[in-house]
Amino acid sequence: MSKTLGRSSGILLFDGGTVTKTTIEILQPVYMKQFPGVFAPVNAVVPVLTTPLQVAFEMPRLAQVSDPLFLMSGVGVLKNLWAVPKVGYEDDWRRKLRDHLLCQRQERELQVSEDFILKLAKFAYTAGDPCHIHGDATVGNLLYDVLNSRWCWIDPISRPFIPSSRVVDVGKMLQSCWGYEAVLERRGLPTLNHDLANELCSLSKVPYNEAMRWCAIHLIRLLPYQEPEVRSIFEGLLEHSYWEALVNR
Repeated sequence: MSKTLGRSSGILLFDGGTVTKTTIEILQPVYMKQFPGVFAPVNAVVPVLTTPLQVAFEMPRLAQVSDPLFLMSGVGVLKNLWAVPKVGYEDDWRRKLRDHLLCQRQERELQVSEDFILKLAKFAYTAGDPCHIHGDATVGNLLYDVLNSRWCWIDPISRPFIPSSRVVDVGKMLQSCWGYEAVLERRGLPTLNHDLANELCSLSKVPYNEAMRWCAIHLIRLLPYQEPEVRSIFEGLLEHSYWEALVNR
């Protein structure tokens, strides 16, 4: 059985107790192997000869979760990643982020105000010293290894406009606190689990408002990859006065 991943070009092939992922994120399995206590085990990595810009790697098939409450356990695992200093910090990330979001807005005709984007890029906060991060820490990328009784992450990403700061990961977790996955699966509209969001920020030692700004940035970045109905829902969410008050604080 195969499954095409949402906004990426990755394909998952399930075969018994193993999963093989083919992706253009060539450095992804290398990064995962670098931090075995954080990510799912990578058993093998092979190039895709027919498509040189892709790589395939094999992992054990682990238990998927969907309830954002499990992110409470995921934070403890991510702390092991955040504790590792990052060399080669993206010191020009803010300009690149602004340009990336404005380009998406224009090319994809996003219904998000330019002023809102400019404020987000200008005031986006980074927490502590540069460290290694996941980059896409949603509940959909958190798995449970039943055999070894541990939580582990999959599918890390890196972008030149995303700084190496734990607040980026917390912002992604807040995306799940808004019910992002539930909206994708047509199980409801965005509703913030405020208590969970506060607890995740507290556990991560990240200011709530700063993490929520990153949540807004992540949502804007995802808009071009959504079906029209889902895109409209999140564009409407980002128009709410809640966000305008947040960026002006």
